[in-house]
Amino acid sequence: ALYGGGSTAGTMFRSRRFTRFSQVEEEGEPCSLEECLKSFCAEDVLDGEERGHCSRCNKHVRCAKRLSVWRLPPILVLHLKRFEGCARRKLGAAVSFPLRGL
Repeated sequence: ALYGGGSTAGTMFRSRRFTRFSQVEEEGEPCSLEECLKSFCAEDVLDGEERGHCSRCNKHVRCAKRLSVWRLPPILVLHLKRFEGCARRKLGAAVSFPLRGL
């Protein structure tokens, strides 16, 4: 698994209403599982308050981070992001994925 830990945010969110899955409205164009993975693994530049610490010069410097998957396990479980930002607005984008030939 790519992620096996607990939340580090320290905040729990509990929905106050129940929405049937069949009643969830889709937002925007549907995307593919492959597009989601490419976006998740894309390089992210850390700058400003998010700068990384350089062990050589002992300063905070602009840098980039990226997730790379070299070898997939026999079973890969994905948990797609359901909420956006601090307001915890629920996302309703549809994600298409293959059922066979993975």
